Amino acid sequence: NMLSDPKRTLYDVFISYGRKESLHFATRLCEALTNMGLQVWMDMRNLPPGIDWQQTIDEGIIRSKTILYIIAPHAMSSPYCEKEVELSIFYQKKILPVLHIKKDIHRLNERLAEINWFPLEEKYDPSVPPDQWEAIDPFGEGVESLYEKIKENEAFNSFHTELLIRAKEWEKNQFSSAFALQGAFLQIAREWLRKTWE
Repeated sequence: NMLSDPKRTLYDVFISYGRKESLHFATRLCEALTNMGLQVWMDMRNLPPGIDWQQTIDEGIIRSKTILYIIAPHAMSSPYCEKEVELSIFYQKKILPVLHIKKDIHRLNERLAEINWFPLEEKYDPSVPPDQWEAIDPFGEGVESLYEKIKENEAFNSFHTELLIRAKEWEKNQFSSAFALQGAFLQIAREWLRKTWE
């Protein structure tokens, strides 16, 4: 189980997207961010056959410091993408919406509508394959500014993610004291929480 192995990767980014319009775009974004040195969780790379895919996605969200939500019609109508958004909000994750296809925007989760979007828009054209869609916003510049935002408050986001992983491990083990925060880590966590809520 991913959560029970402390050596498992912490991800910088989890990419939430709808495959119909955004598979090519999300894959391109994943490759660009990976090439910039980020650890990226994306279902096409992190979901091997024969596993509980929903549990693996949930664990990917838990282990990720930032959630990128790709705004496009399929994502906005997908119950799976909506579940990813709701889980991210529940865990108080840093969420960065990325505008890919500006269509049916009224269907966007209202919490995401309140957050400034990163414009990486492409012109939706069902007459050609998605890898031939024309860029409205320059991809390279958009990825650079997205990278800077992902790296912002990195120490906070890392510690938040580490605490969440440990809390989920504690919960999974019926809140056994053997899995509770202890010693120096407990002191650091208390200080972190005190500073966070001051």
